[in-house]
Amino acid sequence: PTWKGGTYSLENSKLLKDTANKFGITENSKLESFNSIKESFFDFADKINHNVIKTGIKSLDENLLITTGMMVGILGAPSAGKTAIATAIIENSAKEGMKPLFHSLDMTKHLMMMRLIQRKSGVDSSGLLRKQIDSDPNYDASYNMRKDTKVTQAVDDLAKIYRNVEFNFTRGSTIESIEEDIKLNKIKNGEKFKLVVIDYL
Repeated sequence: PTWKGGTYSLENSKLLKDTANKFGITENSKLESFNSIKESFFDFADKINHNVIKTGIKSLDENLLITTGMMVGILGAPSAGKTAIATAIIENSAKEGMKPLFHSLDMTKHLMMMRLIQRKSGVDSSGLLRKQIDSDPNYDASYNMRKDTKVTQAVDDLAKIYRNVEFNFTRGSTIESIEEDIKLNKIKNGEKFKLVVIDYL
């Protein structure tokens, strides 16, 4: 009874209709002529300096031309440095005046802060936290991270770099919720995010 002759549409398939509603998919395909694509491309090329995204990582920028509208994946095994590369790209973009969005689907904001502090200051941030855990062998009653000058200097430097970066650490974020962040930024600041980084696994 579910066989529709191999042809399914939103009208005859509840699953397709529910999926389309969930992801905002319509059956109205947007057909374009070659001439419209050509004109769009030349407009894009005229504004290439605005459309190009520099990672700030020399080897990547010399070998990859990354532009707005592209979806680029950084793949690797766990703990291979994917988040480190992603945050380096965010930092370098922010230094150039860009306002990126960073979505982390599996890392808490506190863990992210620990990593950033460690990279900026060169100190072992998890080791410093252990000094404040009274049951830890490294506990030091006199230590307070807020008063550690290396940490506070790193945080002050990071605050300047990341002042234009928006973060979202919501677990289980969906495509729709990320899209909503992008739309809200457009309403709030009058512009779309030029760079959106999604850190997952």
